[in-house]
Amino acid sequence: MKFRLLSSVAAASFGLGLFAGPAAAQTNGAAAEASGGQGGLGEIVVTAQRREENLQRAGMAVSAVTADGLERAGVTEADDLTSVVPALQISNTFGPTSNFYLRGVGNFVTNAFTDPAIAFNVDGVIYQRPSSAQAAFYDLERVEVLKGPQGTLYGRNATGGAINVITASPQIGEYGGFLNFELGNYETYNFNGAVNIPLTDNSALRISGQSLNHDGYYSDGTGDQDLDAVRAQLLFEPSSNVRLLFGADYAHQGGVGAGASLGGLDPDQYIGIFDPRAGALYSSSYSYLAGDTLRPLTNQNYNDNDFWGVRLQADIDTSLGTLTILPSYRRSELSFRNAAAGQVITQDETTDQETLEIRLASNNEGFIDYILGAYYFHEQPDTLVNYNHLYFSAYLDMENETTSWAGFGRLTFNITDRFRVNAGIRYTEDTRETTADSINPIVLCTPVPSMCPGGGILPSPLLPPAFLFGPGGSIIPFQPSPPPVGPDGSFLQTTRTTFSASRDFSRTTYRAGIEYDVAERSLFYASYETGYKAGGFFVSIDDPTFDPETIEAYTIGLKNRFFDNRLQLNFELFDWTYEDQQVSHFRSNSMAGTEFVTENVGTSSLSGAEVEMLALVGQNTTLSATVQYLDAEYDDFVYSNPISVPPTSGCAVTGPVVPGGYTVDCSGLRPLNTPEWTVTLGLEHVFSLGSAGSLVFNADTRYQSDIITGLELLPSQVQEEYWMTNLQLEYRTADERVSLAAFVNNLEDEGVVGFSQPHPRAPTLIINNLRPPQTYGVRLGVNF
Repeated sequence: MKFRLLSSVAAASFGLGLFAGPAAAQTNGAAAEASGGQGGLGEIVVTAQRREENLQRAGMAVSAVTADGLERAGVTEADDLTSVVPALQISNTFGPTSNFYLRGVGNFVTNAFTDPAIAFNVDGVIYQRPSSAQAAFYDLERVEVLKGPQGTLYGRNATGGAINVITASPQIGEYGGFLNFELGNYETYNFNGAVNIPLTDNSALRISGQSLNHDGYYSDGTGDQDLDAVRAQLLFEPSSNVRLLFGADYAHQGGVGAGASLGGLDPDQYIGIFDPRAGALYSSSYSYLAGDTLRPLTNQNYNDNDFWGVRLQADIDTSLGTLTILPSYRRSELSFRNAAAGQVITQDETTDQETLEIRLASNNEGFIDYILGAYYFHEQPDTLVNYNHLYFSAYLDMENETTSWAGFGRLTFNITDRFRVNAGIRYTEDTRETTADSINPIVLCTPVPSMCPGGGILPSPLLPPAFLFGPGGSIIPFQPSPPPVGPDGSFLQTTRTTFSASRDFSRTTYRAGIEYDVAERSLFYASYETGYKAGGFFVSIDDPTFDPETIEAYTIGLKNRFFDNRLQLNFELFDWTYEDQQVSHFRSNSMAGTEFVTENVGTSSLSGAEVEMLALVGQNTTLSATVQYLDAEYDDFVYSNPISVPPTSGCAVTGPVVPGGYTVDCSGLRPLNTPEWTVTLGLEHVFSLGSAGSLVFNADTRYQSDIITGLELLPSQVQEEYWMTNLQLEYRTADERVSLAAFVNNLEDEGVVGFSQPHPRAPTLIINNLRPPQTYGVRLGVNF
């Protein structure tokens, strides 16, 4: 039925494309790449398909946001992208970590055992750990969001798509730069700038930086930002056919870190979990495993994280095409304590990553265009982490190593000057190795559970310097030989899991597609592509392995420009089948302990449509709109919980079955992070002031229908429909060298839940991670 629907709408879209013929004829033969300076809409050049091309000529589902659009929307970190791309759902879940979902495809990534399903790339280099994504959003050219699996050109961990962040490159022969200052509520101070320096007639240096600071959005001071970053790029062109670009970047993140609120509290008030009002809910939440209520948490959050990397991109023009060689090295050093997941998580992690990509792209001058390449990836995280759930704690010392090799190619056959057929293939081999040591003390209170002080005394032989957690996550001095009976009269029961393992995975992914130029400014395209993400391990006294996940995606689209290049209408239809989906979550094990596991839970169907409109009305007004409809369902979503107590879930729960515990069946329900409707609307109007300059007014709003924000699919995890609006009024001098803007984001001051989860030891207590509240301020920009 879905195929018939796609076919029917494709035929209608094709007919609409034919209508573009007369409209395009009004351009008097002007190329589709005509600039906005001729009175029409401007063009955006993207590299989503590993070569430069006009966005409107790219035969794939991709959205692009320019640097101006990112600034107007207040995008300063990865989580902010949700406001500008309807298909995306990004939320900061704890510490420096963000989770990425695209049309329901994604994963809850908390440690080095788990991988994202959306590839996050900066200048062609993947940032494998999502914690590294926070410091990339300054001095940018654009951000590209590729929707659907990118199994051939991008490969691993791009099952749902890819986010490409493209920074501004050095310009030879040009001296200039900019400085931007922003002041706002929550004591916001944002400074960013860049300078481009020509060194010789064939080289240039660009240095850019950012200092982003604001107080916490929550009542307890959490949810702040303290980020400093710098980037340097050196461009050298020794000859007309060789281009060398060296890049290096460094960022430090301090402050308190991510915050959260609780279900039952008004999200519009941003009541943090360390607030006494939240503490009262902790005190009234019963832990069925401990036989007592939880105790309030105390705020000991901190961030002390460093990220840096180097890369080289060499582009060499040859008779066969452009040869690109892109080696890179990245390192992240995390040290943080955070309770935004409702529990106290302390983590020290060092990750080293090396990549190398080599590809050859033809010059698009013959019957066959090609891209051929090879890819190498190596990552080695070394992690020490403690999950203090109150009455239970997990101490984990793990060393992981992932090595991946891939070869890929894409061929485009130019059958006629209007019709093209393309095919792609990629073969990937992944090797994952791990050595893990997990110690799990459980606090047993006797003889009366209510006499046991909250939190318990939890020994930590792993984290240097060694320490103990006391009530509410507080720290007390470490005792070299922890007594079997804690100072509070509680008994300690400890389980230990140690294992080393290695697994190999391999997969071939494919793409097939067609493109047809219906008219001069109308492109019809259709594609089939597959994606793959390797399996791996987690620490468990039960089965500690999970298998790869895969996805198949059918896409049909039509991109149009009408009425002398003043109206843009793009249509996309998609039908995805998501198999063996990897789901990471906290789960009770067969020993009544809590583990963070990754499971393959079944199959999901995700299909729908997206329409984009951009219109230039007169000479000074631009209107934009994007509407996405998403039909999503878990076709087969079943997993087990090996504990003897029924798990908390909005799904059907059966059991207990011995052995095996309870079975949770979510089949037939709607997946998390899949709103049925998402709408974005935009207005820009320029008021000319003659020689005095201009005033530019921008209004952007986003509507999202009801959405499930947590894996458990509980009614309490539903974020109801909402509108969120951003406004900006900017003055620009006539030469556009100075600008001054006043802005307000989240005009409605709506507290929106981005992600939620039950407390692992008291599942009636729901932890809510909220999107930013209303922010406002002024921006001063100076170009030189």
